Amino acid sequence: MSTGESSPAGNKPSRISSIDQLRGYTILGMILVNYLSHFKGLPWALSHHREGFSYADTIAPSFLFIVGIGFNLSFNRKVLNRGLGAARREALKRYLLITLIGIVVYGPHNWHGWWNALVDIGLAGLLAIPFMHRSGRVRVLAACGYLVLFQVMFSWTRYGPYLSEHSFDGGPLGPLSWVFCLLLGSLVWDWLAKGKKEAVFWNSILWGTGLTAAGMILEMEWPGIKAQWPFSHRCMTMPFTLLSTGLAFFVFLLFQCLDRFSIRLTVLNMFGMNPLALYVFHLLLVEIFHFFLPREMPLVWILASLSLFFLICYALAWRLWRDRIVIKI
Repeated sequence: MSTGESSPAGNKPSRISSIDQLRGYTILGMILVNYLSHFKGLPWALSHHREGFSYADTIAPSFLFIVGIGFNLSFNRKVLNRGLGAARREALKRYLLITLIGIVVYGPHNWHGWWNALVDIGLAGLLAIPFMHRSGRVRVLAACGYLVLFQVMFSWTRYGPYLSEHSFDGGPLGPLSWVFCLLLGSLVWDWLAKGKKEAVFWNSILWGTGLTAAGMILEMEWPGIKAQWPFSHRCMTMPFTLLSTGLAFFVFLLFQCLDRFSIRLTVLNMFGMNPLALYVFHLLLVEIFHFFLPREMPLVWILASLSLFFLICYALAWRLWRDRIVIKI
């Protein structure tokens, strides 16, 4: 499995359609899953669960994965243009600010509820900064080190029982697991920067297959060695993180293949253009809708309300896209 080296590209690259499309897909996935999480009686695949792996569980790891691609691209460009120190300072400010925005959005009064996408992205980004200018091999080793540390804390301290009862998405130590998705995603930009499409294809296949298989193997009981490990988005243990990151490689590969045949959905570019703004907006809108709607409704009314919810999000995405407004930190 090739890991590649850090991107040599110094000039601002043209936008890569497959990255924009994947980013838009993950935002749309979050909008769908977060809205439907309020309602009872929907298909199992559309919700997070205390145990198991559903479609809903694939979205956040893919989002961290795409964050890693963009982080590698922008960080190494800044290193070449402004130096390593300046690049690290900018990344430090950016990911600290994302963390603070997350705390405000999720509610500063309830720290058990902080551990959601924005805070996990912010803290995972901070953990990745010391390694982002290093070779792909070093980043993979760092990612594995963080993930092993999380698993040790989960399995051999009281953190595991605490997490199972009081928190979600890995809890306060969850970024040790989430940063694995981010750092593995950073490998993709190494491959894209070299311009070898065949290498991108085969590396994605190899990494996707290897990580998915590793996650499935580690989830099982090993008689005389280890018990069966919990496997859920809530706990973010090693099996879940490995498998979900492997699937993220396959999702990226899907959009790469579609791009090679010039198959692109404009709506994905719209939602991928301003991911942070649309994510925060949809969370605030979710609270309004969920406040007024009961948890049990006929399916037709759930779908009708979802359509209205999506149209409001689409209107904002379309307006920003039409006016070429990009909201960045």
